[in-house]
Amino acid sequence: VADRVLMGHSNAVSGLALSGDGRRLVSGGWDQTLRLWTVRPNRQGLLRGHTVGVHGVEFGPQGKVLVSGGHDNQVRVWDLEAGDPDTTEPKVLVGHEDHVFRVRVSPDGRWAASSSDDQTVRLWNLQTGAARVLAGHQADVEEIAFSPDGRWLVSAGEDAMAWLWSVPDGKGRPLSGHANDVTDVAFHPDGQRLATSSRDGTVRLWSVDGRLERRLRPSDREAWSVSYAPDGKTIAVASADGQVRLFETGSGDLLKAYEDLGEARLARFSPDGAFIAVATSVHGLFLCRRAFDFCDRLVGHDATVHDLTFSPDSRALVTGAGDSTVRVFDVETTESRVYAGHAAPIFDVDISPDGRTIASASADADVRLWPLRLPPKPERLAEWIAERTREVVE
Repeated sequence: VADRVLMGHSNAVSGLALSGDGRRLVSGGWDQTLRLWTVRPNRQGLLRGHTVGVHGVEFGPQGKVLVSGGHDNQVRVWDLEAGDPDTTEPKVLVGHEDHVFRVRVSPDGRWAASSSDDQTVRLWNLQTGAARVLAGHQADVEEIAFSPDGRWLVSAGEDAMAWLWSVPDGKGRPLSGHANDVTDVAFHPDGQRLATSSRDGTVRLWSVDGRLERRLRPSDREAWSVSYAPDGKTIAVASADGQVRLFETGSGDLLKAYEDLGEARLARFSPDGAFIAVATSVHGLFLCRRAFDFCDRLVGHDATVHDLTFSPDSRALVTGAGDSTVRVFDVETTESRVYAGHAAPIFDVDISPDGRTIASASADADVRLWPLRLPPKPERLAEWIAERTREVVE
């Protein structure tokens, strides 16, 4: 299968994001650089400024602004509409006193949030560069997420705490009760509720006013992942006991349990809500159909699947794994197509919003772009390969 090799990084690629319009891809690496790639035609831009490895990158909702965070304790804001990205000076947001772990951009594009090992979250005004320091955690802060309406920000750290922050005024509410690290957070699609999972084996459902609405204990083992179905009526929990359980959001009743999956580390719903993809810690990959009580094992990868995502139309599941390959699974037939070319484990995969292009990031320091769907006729496929098999150079 033909692909486009985006070469330029000299060390592992650790972060990857596609712009909202699917036209730009940004990669951040341990070579202390960001690289901006134009998906069509093949062109990349080199964004320099960080002095240590870049860990997090995210585009604004229109793809005009890029926010990056690095182990140099800095957040940088790149205006991609101001001119040539290679020469445009970014806005440098300084204040963190330790590594920046994650960056997120609000749905309206007005704010950026960053989490850090300095135990704080910072909320940055992207117009002025002014920051609010959101202090409350007593250990490294890892995951952060904006609510769908952009009014709230949730943070989770290694202090067994989650904090809910009001974006307009920066006021915070502690969501306390977990007895171990908070492993995942998810907002309900209505933006008024959220869920947290923890290594203590529990999942807690909260309202945005800070009230604990329900406590679920799927098992005595770690709860690694939590996610809402697109309609918000069902919540999926992946646990270390080898099960993914579905709960009714309102009542907390157990609806279904998919068993014998291995140590389930990640479970995500398809956009249409009909499927749940599950990755486990030991080479396992499963596709569960909501209408049935069993999951299909997806065969092909020879190592742990590190990331997965569904296509916008829910027809395909894209995975990246430690065997250095990307696979595209047809959710109806479970047959797969392999994309081989990386020389080291793949940690991140993403799909452009138009559903046409897959991006993969690997420890081999390459970013590669692949077509999600190939022309079915052999003669057209040959033409497609001839048109697109070429290397991108600096």
